[in-house]
Amino acid sequence: MTENKLPSDDSAFDLGVPSLLEAYKQQCKLLIDELDDAWLEVRQSRKNVAKLVRMNASMSDELAALKREHEKVRWQLSDIYLKEGLEAAAKIGHFARRKPEPDSTGQT
Repeated sequence: MTENKLPSDDSAFDLGVPSLLEAYKQQCKLLIDELDDAWLEVRQSRKNVAKLVRMNASMSDELAALKREHEKVRWQLSDIYLKEGLEAAAKIGHFARRKPEPDSTGQT
């Protein structure tokens, strides 16, 4: 007769192999830990989103102010160009209004 060297099903529990209930409990503990980690990440993500929303609002306000300032500067520059153009036109007009001097033939 050959002797069976493998442990029987009953003796496996004596060697520290967990029962099905113990395995489920361990799996539940692992899932709870993962869930806790996930909720921690969710809370951190919510804080980050709130911070980004505040930053976006601040940047939007700053952008609107800069656009208003840009428009104001464009109008000022336009006024400067208009003034310079009118001054240049006046100078040209001044020269154009002068009576031509007669040439050597006496014609104007």
